[in-house]
Amino acid sequence: MSLNVVNISRYISVARLNCYLHLLKMLPASKNHQVLNGNRRHTRSLSRKSNNYNHLKVESKMSPRVASASDIKTEDTQYTKLLENSNEAVGRNETYRSDTANQQGLSDKNTTRVRKQRSKITIKYEKNDEFENNNTDVETVSPYFTTKKHEQTDLEQENKRTKWEPEGWSLVLNNIREMRKHQDAPVDSMGCDTISDRTSAPEIFRYQVLLSLMLSSQTKDEVTSAAMMRLREYGCNIDNILETTDEKLGKLIYPVGFWKRKVEYIKKTTRILKEKYHGDIPHSLEGLLQLPGIGPKMAHLIMKCAWDKLTGIGVDTHVHRISNRLGWVPTQTKEPEKTRKFLEDWLPREYWNEVNHLLVGFGQQLCRPVNPACVTCLNKELCPTGRKNVKAMKITKKKT
Repeated sequence: MSLNVVNISRYISVARLNCYLHLLKMLPASKNHQVLNGNRRHTRSLSRKSNNYNHLKVESKMSPRVASASDIKTEDTQYTKLLENSNEAVGRNETYRSDTANQQGLSDKNTTRVRKQRSKITIKYEKNDEFENNNTDVETVSPYFTTKKHEQTDLEQENKRTKWEPEGWSLVLNNIREMRKHQDAPVDSMGCDTISDRTSAPEIFRYQVLLSLMLSSQTKDEVTSAAMMRLREYGCNIDNILETTDEKLGKLIYPVGFWKRKVEYIKKTTRILKEKYHGDIPHSLEGLLQLPGIGPKMAHLIMKCAWDKLTGIGVDTHVHRISNRLGWVPTQTKEPEKTRKFLEDWLPREYWNEVNHLLVGFGQQLCRPVNPACVTCLNKELCPTGRKNVKAMKITKKKT
């Protein structure tokens, strides 16, 4: 038990209060601390309470008489017994703390930490089999605690409700479809799946799709298509490419951009496909990204064209540029990969399959890198860049 100097009540007479103060002052300092459990606030509170009672002249309702010598003696005897009990409790506590510290190899400074660790309580909710055949509705989750799974579900729902999306994007996309309805852009006749040999074996067709995308990086579609035609006439399969010298391979793919580096990538990738994938290409996005010279854009397009699996949006230079011009990203981006993440965050998945092909052709014909045809674009009033360019052209005409 903890002795707080016998919890002084407001009903105790002033004489008894002074008697307790007198006895408290007679105790040694160490025992005083033991009785109060190291807290000196009780003594200060007691003194303040005594002064308050003196000013208010509070009289005891239980016993209005003044304390006699026998009362003091009785109280003294009770106080001595309480003090002995308190000393025994303190001794047992110190013995327990020292034993615990010795068992766990801790010093006296760390003993408090052990005591705090013992005070931790773990609450577990278990399913009761008795309620399986009972019609009574029972909550399986505590109403006072929420598991991390429920918190994550609520957070995902909140993110879906507050998801950012550009204003009027559906109308803009329909206008792009209208402008691309003739399908006469270079990508329509010289795409990676078009310039690959569909009549060959499936693994050879997939290998050619991979090579065509590797060659298309930093290269126009016309140049890539011509290089693939030369490779197909030469024999575009894994065994034949491995037997071809680097010099011969370079002549076949020249003048694609960075052709010397691409020769190195093609040889390394082809060797990996032969040894690790038995003459085929990886059927997963992770496996494709481990190949030399294959980035996220190529990997997503390979999965779509070679395996007919939709894993993401292939963002090349055209998709990256047009997305920033249309305001389809919450902030302007400098890297295509960041643009891809923004697009996939808000664009519904059913549009992922067509958005790359639409925007690439749109960027090749109208929304060009230099001198875009904003005047003839159907989105000139919806596109921030289009409004700005059209306004600038009107001002220039007025000046001339």
